[in-house]
Parts: sequence; structure tokens; C-alpha cells
Amino acid sequence: MCIRDRINIPGFSVNNILLPGAPNSKTFTIPVTGFSDINISNVGVHLNISHTRVSDLVATVKAPDGNMVTLFVSPGANAGPCTGDNVLVDIFDDAANSAADLLNMCNLVAPAISGEFRPTSPLSIFDNINADGNWEITIHDISNGEGGVINAVSYTHLTLPTSDLV
Repeated sequence: MCIRDRINIPGFSVNNILLPGAPNSKTFTIPVTGFSDINISNVGVHLNISHTRVSDLVATVKAPDGNMVTLFVSPGANAGPCTGDNVLVDIFDDAANSAADLLNMCNLVAPAISGEFRPTSPLSIFDNINADGNWEITIHDISNGEGGVINAVSYTHLTLPTSDLV
């Protein structure tokens, strides 16, 4: 039996500001425990970011084993670049919208980028690993001048009892 688990970041509201000015990053650690005898699949990430130029953003997720996946690089970049405000997305491998769709999106009203999208690199690299340990989601602001606030970040996965693995 598969179960979807959403794991939020404890104490999230501390240090969640991307400062205007020089490029900077924020890394959020999600401690995951209780899955020592369970492997996972279908990792997903939810992001809610208030930012005044969304195409300045890059997002990554890193598993406890050190493997890292790029979720997106400069969403809306092919749309101008997108100078619209805010990102509200769910990123997972079987989303209907592609990573290219994310590059081409730029709504005129906030959020400029919204919906479900596939990541730049497949999250399936995390399939069948043990989820226990610290997961890291990093949001990078790669350009000068604009800033923002990371409102919410969460991580999801399906749990697969090891006896169900083929």
C-alpha cells in the first residue's frame, strides 16, 4: 500500500527572506524520521514564494544521501524574462506541465508562475531510497536588485514498504 506523506519544515518563518541587492540563497532543512524500513517514490516539492522578478529564481532539492535535483532555473525566462510577482508551484515528475512550460509561463497578475510542473532534472533519482535524514530545499536569487519572501516550502513522497518493492 502506498501512502503520500507531506512533510513541512518546522520553524519555517525564521530566516525566510531573500534580500534585495546581491544574489543570495536560503536553504531549508526538512528532518525526516520514521522511514527506516520504508523506501520512497514520487518525491514532490511545493513552493510559495513572493518575489518581484520570478525569473531571478532557481530551486533545488537535496536528499540525505547527497543527491541533488534542480527543480527549476529562471521560471518565465522565455517569456521576456518574466518580471511578474510570485511563484506558487508544485513540482513532481508526472505533472501535466513540463519544465519548458515553466520557462514559458508569465501571468500578468500574481502569481506570475503557478500550477503543477515537472522539474528541470527528474526527481526519480530519489526513488527507492530511504527517506530518513535531512532533506534540503534551496531557493537561490541569482540577480541583483530584487528580493522576496519564501512563504511556504514542503516536501512530499509516497512511501513504499520494502516488502512491496519488486
